Amino acid sequence: TYDDLRDEEVGCPRILVLLVVPEVVNRWTTQTEGQLVLRYCAYWMSLRGQGPTANRRTVRVAIPRANAFSARGLARLMDRVKRREPL
Repeated sequence: TYDDLRDEEVGCPRILVLLVVPEVVNRWTTQTEGQLVLRYCAYWMSLRGQGPTANRRTVRVAIPRANAFSARGLARLMDRVKRREPL
């Protein structure tokens, strides 16, 4: 998966999204007719162009907290993709 995400030859950018959820999953969401609330956060990172690894099972990556996967952040991310800017 790491190699798939870092591949520079794909036409559509790929990102890794890390979703943080609580240990007690029923505390993660609340839904009513008026709202859907998701607690905790998700973060994203582009691995495009990252170096190869000798690891065969796992690769540890550090995702910056500034890369919050929010509605506003997602809109900015999509604008960058549209302008063909690096992620």
